[in-house]
Amino acid sequence: AGGRLIINGKAVGDGDPPHTLKHLDRVVFGRAHMMRIMIPKLAKKSAAAVTDGPSTRRRATLMMRPTVLEEEEHEQYAADLAEDDSSEAYQELRHYIEELRLKLSSEKLDGFLKVLKTACPLIDEANDLSTELRPSRHYKFEAELIWDVFNSEPEDLIVIRLIEYTESSADAEAALRPKVLYYWGLSKFMQRL
Repeated sequence: AGGRLIINGKAVGDGDPPHTLKHLDRVVFGRAHMMRIMIPKLAKKSAAAVTDGPSTRRRATLMMRPTVLEEEEHEQYAADLAEDDSSEAYQELRHYIEELRLKLSSEKLDGFLKVLKTACPLIDEANDLSTELRPSRHYKFEAELIWDVFNSEPEDLIVIRLIEYTESSADAEAALRPKVLYYWGLSKFMQRL
């Protein structure tokens, strides 16, 4: 409960029915642990089914070795994370994204969404880390959009702000008051994470 699980690119929630994992399924636990399910007997059958030839022999060998994670598999994991729309940071920006759809060309919008889908899981991860490492401090990372959409590159349209929520000294029972501590460009935020 409370964890994050993605199987073959689809987020699995607490209320979802149990999943039966199959050979070569991709599983992401949390934000840092990714794996591919390898069932050795099925791997041997898959490898035997591959027709003979230099490149197919290599592929058959790779199917037998669960420790090999090729670049294309890593890219698939990254795509799974990018397609995961359960990102809290992404959900908070849905209203603004719809507005941008009306203002940007499809080419610029695609570039922006690609950058945003890369940034949002990192923002979620930063929030998870700060909650875990500093539970007494009420930190929250948020994406903020710059509205110079016509003259900026997609990565320049997003800034990340760090907010600390503090109790108001006047009314201790009032809701927490937000105070912006920092603004970073996306590249600076990624370096700091």
